[in-house]
This record gives sequence, structure tokens and C-alpha cells, in this order.
Amino acid sequence: MTLTMNTALPDTLKDLLSSQTPGATLLASVGQQAVLLKADAPALNVPDLTPPDEWFDSGELTWLTRDGALLGLLWSLQPVAERTVQLLTMLLTAAQDDGARREANVLLTQLPEGAAWLSGELVFQQVSRRFLELHGLSAAQVIGQEFEAVFPTRSDTATLLRQAAAGRAAVQERELICNPQDQRGLWLRSQMRPYYGGAAAGVLWTMHDISQEVWLSSRIHALLLGTRWPTAVLSAAGEVLERSDSLRSSLPEAEDPQHSPLWQWPIWHDAQEAERQLRQALDEALAHPQQRFERRLQLQGGEFLSVSLNWGEEPGSGVAPEDALLVAEFRFQAQVDRAAPDGLLAGAIAHSPQATLLLGAADDSGERPVWLASEAAAKLMGVDRADLNVPGGVPLGRMLRALGVQLSRSDLTPLSPVTLTTQASLDGEDFSVVLTRPDGLRRYVMVTAARLTSGEGSPRRDEPLALYLHDVTTVRTLEDRLKHDASHDPLTGLLNWSGLRARLGAPPAASAPLCLMTLSLDEFDVLEAALGKSAGDHLLIQVAARLHHWRKDAQVARLEGEHFTLVVPGVVAEQALNLAGEVQRLFAAPLRVGGREMRISASVGVACGAQNAEQLLEEARTALLAARRLGRAGHQLYTPELMSAEAELLDLEHDLRTALPSQFTLLFQPIVNLLTGRVQGAEVLLRWQHPQRGLLSPSQFLPLAARAGLLPTLGAWVVAEVSAQRQRWQGMHGKLRLSLNLSAQELLDEGVLADFGRQVRAVGGLDLELSAGSFMQPDAPSVEAPERTNAALAQLRADGARIWVDDFGDGATSLTALERFALSGVKLHPSFVANLLEGPRPLALLEGTVDLARKLGLDVIAVGVETPAQAKLLQKVGCHAAQGFFYSPPLALADFERWLATQVLD
Repeated sequence: MTLTMNTALPDTLKDLLSSQTPGATLLASVGQQAVLLKADAPALNVPDLTPPDEWFDSGELTWLTRDGALLGLLWSLQPVAERTVQLLTMLLTAAQDDGARREANVLLTQLPEGAAWLSGELVFQQVSRRFLELHGLSAAQVIGQEFEAVFPTRSDTATLLRQAAAGRAAVQERELICNPQDQRGLWLRSQMRPYYGGAAAGVLWTMHDISQEVWLSSRIHALLLGTRWPTAVLSAAGEVLERSDSLRSSLPEAEDPQHSPLWQWPIWHDAQEAERQLRQALDEALAHPQQRFERRLQLQGGEFLSVSLNWGEEPGSGVAPEDALLVAEFRFQAQVDRAAPDGLLAGAIAHSPQATLLLGAADDSGERPVWLASEAAAKLMGVDRADLNVPGGVPLGRMLRALGVQLSRSDLTPLSPVTLTTQASLDGEDFSVVLTRPDGLRRYVMVTAARLTSGEGSPRRDEPLALYLHDVTTVRTLEDRLKHDASHDPLTGLLNWSGLRARLGAPPAASAPLCLMTLSLDEFDVLEAALGKSAGDHLLIQVAARLHHWRKDAQVARLEGEHFTLVVPGVVAEQALNLAGEVQRLFAAPLRVGGREMRISASVGVACGAQNAEQLLEEARTALLAARRLGRAGHQLYTPELMSAEAELLDLEHDLRTALPSQFTLLFQPIVNLLTGRVQGAEVLLRWQHPQRGLLSPSQFLPLAARAGLLPTLGAWVVAEVSAQRQRWQGMHGKLRLSLNLSAQELLDEGVLADFGRQVRAVGGLDLELSAGSFMQPDAPSVEAPERTNAALAQLRADGARIWVDDFGDGATSLTALERFALSGVKLHPSFVANLLEGPRPLALLEGTVDLARKLGLDVIAVGVETPAQAKLLQKVGCHAAQGFFYSPPLALADFERWLATQVLD
């Protein structure tokens, strides 16, 4: 039932917000209206689903979706539970109309921030107007294009988008892009989030322009680093925006003056006079950008202080006076220049190919000023050398913060410059540091410290220090890559078995059981053969994403191919099968591959216990084999009996490899024309005469042959034997047609079909039987590639073969396939005949099926005929031919030839 806008649904939503996530705000589409809901406020009607700007600045923004359409947006300062998201989505789904998808597209284009929606293949589906403005592009240049075609040089961003497409959200703190409309470029901060809604899967990429923030920060820092005196940076209104460390230490008794006018500092002897003179100097400096204006003012302690003001912007920079920054330099009467290295040393360090920092003596806090830096050091840090070589020296920590350079330990925990210089000078050994440059590039650096004195005794605070920086990023990156690749699957990014085993560690205690599940996608090899390797990989990535987001406490790994492993702690055997069913339901919603929806299923094997992971994996694999024998979407819990059964099958598989051709034989069951009573052909049936187990039917050994890769060999032998027998009968039984069965796997084997075609042309009289399930199920390969399948079947018919659908009507049959493919007729499932005498309904079903086949120009053969009454009814309804024990059971060659001698051929 579709809900219309009324008071009941908003009240229900508000109650849910109050109980599940108090403090959150919901912007949702209810019926034909958009509403803004809070638990403690009345519902507000709003024009559309455009989120407020502040939602992008803080908190968590959750998109509520259905089948790719936006239902609403949930914003909260705290993370929202998945259960809450599911409940809200369920309620809102009932209130939507067919315009939901169109509304979502309109919303994305109208978002005030830069936003883009990309498919799983990173093809742009929709973008906001702001996105186009930021990048100086038109919609025609973006929509429908691959990311790398639009932005070929943004490889780091592409990597993060692929990560999000694989199911893991990513953040790009800073990225500088070139906008043709802005010579300086733009700084962006971006978020990439995976998006799954019904059949849709992809990435939502949102970005914010932080250029003003970066430029203002860099301007202030540049001004602070550009002078040797205690300095403050002022706005055009006289507000103190930032001040140097030397100024902080020079005025210890003053309260923090930032964000207040300079003349309001509590340091002046005459506050009114200070305000008058400083305002006057400020106005003069703004009016004359190229001049410096100085005032001499008295402090409360009686000391005099000279304050000079000048415009901090370059002449001709285009900055308006109201946006200008001014530099205030302070000179005390007793102030002297700090010591600095001589010119010869400065020249040697500046031109050294080694990245070198020369640091002065440490102050009380342990900070050391940077006296000199080499060009190589500036290049390593990604800054200008002039910013490192400031007259008078700037403390290393302050300088790095101003330039946007960050230091951290190998585990990426923050590292203070004081700790670095102290530890490096004490240890006298290389110190490993991670250096993050202003542009976000991370470098791995080995730091060597050298004391620039005699070096005798304990290191002293007053002695200078040289830091030599060695860039080892290439080596470290290679090491990290090798470590990562050794424990992760390269396609999906999940752990591999080695990584999972290392993550699980030692065997768990008996009180902490594990549940280990192995999962295999049903008929994935057939799907991959029909769709191609690339589409198969995309399918696996989406499967990995769904498994990865299933449970937070589950460890997920990809073993190989379509096989995955999930480990859930604290689950016992009694709960395990419910858990397996929960995993299988993850694939109830279709996936999208190559523009089409794909419905897949998975078989699951489960093992539980406190054993080590290796043993549990073997047990789960055994259970998976048993589950796959149950059919599609089976699941099985491991028991010791399964291992015995699997061992028996393994022995049988071993015997199968040595059985060809001596232990295999062919049986023949005649097919009789119901109109004439004459024999028109025979179905050839394969049997395995096992030395110990006796005569085995195909159902007992063909699955083993498929698993062992023996089907092509077995099929080729059958075709050769049947062809040879047909040739031997050319004179005596030349009209007798022989039909043999072909599996779904062989149907796609071009070699098998070509070989059969050659035999048909050579000897004639050969027919082919394909089970209904082999190419008529919705997920079967022939439906995925009908042209290829139909072309092969049409060629076989042209060669003289007849194509029959075996077991027609067993529940796996698609009636549309009767018209789609080049068929000669159908062989009814034995259930048609078995139920024939039980009432009018089975007879009506048979009559309808025969009538449909005849209207399509197809012959009908009934299978499983055992009584004269059945044969008579089949003849009455117009069935063309029949086979079954009423005429003859399957016979060995010699017995069949003796029986055939008593019959008349059609």
C-alpha cells in the first residue's frame, strides 16, 4: 500500500528518531512532499531534498536509498546504527512514487557543494552544477565518460574512488586542481563513499572548496616566516590573526591577544594614546602599500617598544584594502640579533646535495631554531628554500606547522620535532620518520643527527645540531607493497588466506568458538565464460563489498576464484546454519554488470569449533562440496560423516581417471513411432562398469568427471563410439537414428560441438539431446549468450542432426526457449507419463504441451512408458513417439541387436 502525506507517518518517523538516534535530523520525501523532521520539533515542509550547507561541514550524513533512488538524508553528529537506517528506509519506501529516481537526479544536480555519482566502473552518471563550476567543465564533457578520460592526471583520486567502489570509504584531505577560470588553481577536500541501492552500485564523491582556507593560512604563515623580528599579522581592521613564537615569548605577561585589535592588548602604558597612534599608522599603511609606518609606544613597565606596520601583500597583487593583511614588527630597546652561522658554512649547506637542516641551540621547551636548510631539504619537504631560511631562525616545530609539514612515527602516530631532535641526538643512530608534505605526499625518511661541537660527554642544549634527511620512500613503499600483496587479494582488496590466518593468530581457547564459512558462487565459471573475464571480476568486487559490509565482527577473505571465506567469532553449531542463510540472502538483490542485472546464488559450507583455522577451513570445504551436490544455493554444516563420504567420492574420482575406456559401456533404449508402431531410433546411454561397485549411472559419476576435468575426454569417447556404431549399421539399420546427451558445459565447448558436427556429416543419423536445465534456466549461459548458442545449434541442424530438449517440463523449462532456439522437438519428463492415469488434470497438461509443441513445428517423444494404457493415451493426444520399459529397457549392444532383428524400422 502506498502512503500519502499525513500526520501518521511523520509522527512514526519522529518516534523512531527519538528512540533510535536522538539529536539526528531527517530530510525525507513523504508522498508528494519533502519534510524536515527532528525528534523534539514539529515537522517542517521544505521545497525539496537539498541538504543544508552545514550538514557537509560536520557530523555524519547517511543517504537513505531504494533501488538507486533517494528517499531521504539522515544527519547526525554521532554515527547511526545500521538497524536505524534499515527501519527508516523501510518506512520511507512505502511513501514513494515513480518520480523518486528523477527526484534523486535533480537533487544531485542542485546540491550546493561539488558532488558526483559514478558507477562501479567509475563512469560519471550525474554531477552537481557546483562540480562543473569547480572544474570548469560542461555536463556534456562529463556525463557518461570514464573518470580517467575526464581527469587523466588525477591518479591518486582515481585510486581512492576505486577503493570506494570496492566498498571502503575514503577521504582526500587536500588536492590541488587546475581550473581554467582561476590561474591559482583550487584546493579541494573530498569524500568518496560506496553506494548500494537495489541493483545500483557505485560511488558518491563529494568535495568542498577549501582554497580560501588554504590561501589565507599560507599567506599568514608566509608573513610570519618572512621576518627576523617578533611579528604579528593583522587584518585590515587591526585584528590580530596570528603572532610569531618570538612575540609570544617577548610578552609573557600579556593575555592571549589573538582575535582582538592590537591596541586592546593589556600592555600599553597609555591605552588611549596607543589606540590613537596605532589606528593612524594602520590607516596610513593601508593607503600606501609600499611604505612602512612606525610608532614608538611605552609599555606598562616603562620600557619603550617600536611598532612598524606595512602592507604584507606584494604591490600589484590585486588584493583589495579591506582584504589586505598587515605585518606588525616589534623591536624592544634591549633586543639583539640572534646568533647565526657564518657565510662559508651557510654556502656549504645551501648547495649540499644532502637534505640537511642546521639547527641552533635548544630553548627551555626543547625547541631548536632552523638556522640553515639545503635546497635538497626544501625539495624533500615540498616547500621553497626561502621559507626554511628565515633570518634570525624560526623554531623547527613552528616552521613545520606554518608550512603544513607533518611528522609522524612509522606507525603514523604524531611525532613532535622536539622529540625527534632530542631522541636523534641522544641515540646517535638513524631515526625513522614519516614526513607528510603540504601537498599531501607522504615520504619515508631516515634522520641522522650530528652534534656540531666536540661531541664529548652528554649532548648539551646549547650546542647546534645538524639533521641529515635520507629519503627511503621507494624502498619502504616496495616493502609495504610486498607485505600487503602477500596478505591481500589484488582484485578485491580483501585478505587472502595467508592474511586471514595471520589475523586470526593462535588457535582460540575452548571458550571462544569460531564459525568458519566457505562460500562459492554457483556456476560462476559458466557465467564468466559467457560474460568475459572483466565482467566476472566486476561481479566478484561487488560480491566482496557485500560480504565486507555484512557484519563488523566478521573477517572476510577471498581464497581463489569465486571462493570466499568468512570467520565469525562466538558462534556455535546450533546458530551456524541460520548464519549461512543470512549470508546467502545478501545476494537476493541483483548485481549490475555491463549494464545488465545479474541474479546470483551461493553455496555455503560451515564448520564450527575451537580448532585452529586450518582445520576449520578443511572441514568447511568438505561441507561446501556436500552443499554443492544439493544443488544451487545449498548450505551444509560439517559433520564427521561428511568427511567419510568425501573420502569415498575421492576414491571414486581416482578410479574414474583410470576407467577410460575399458570400464565404460553404452546401452541402447529404442524409441518407437506411436503412429506406425515401428522403431525410429534409440537413445544411447552411458554406464560405468565399476570392478567393485557394479554398474553406475551417469548421475553417480558425471559430477565427479566435471570436477576432475574429464568431461571433454569422456564426451569425445562417446561421440566416437556412437559414430562408429552408426557407421557399422549403415547397411542393415541405415534408417535408425541414434541420439546422445550433451551437458551444459559441453554445450559451450566449441571443440566438442565441432567434433560432433563432423561426425554427423560423415555418418548421418545422429541426434543431440540437451537437458532443459542446461540452457533454459534464467541464469544459464545460453541465455547470457543466445546468439552464440543458437548459431551452434543451427549449424548442427544444417549438418543433419536433430536437436531435442530432454526432460522438458521438469520445472527448469523456459517456454520462450522453444521459439528462440533451433530445436527439432522435445522429450517429455517421465512425470508426464507417470501421472497420466491419475485424473483429468495430468491429461490436460499433456494435451496442452503436445498441442503447443506441434504448433511450433516440434515433435514430441514421451519417456518412461511402462503400460499399454499409457501408450494408448499418448497416441490419442498426438504424441509422436515414445520410449520406456513397455517397449524395452536399455540394452547392451548384442542384446539390442537381437531385439532389433525382431522389429520393423520406421
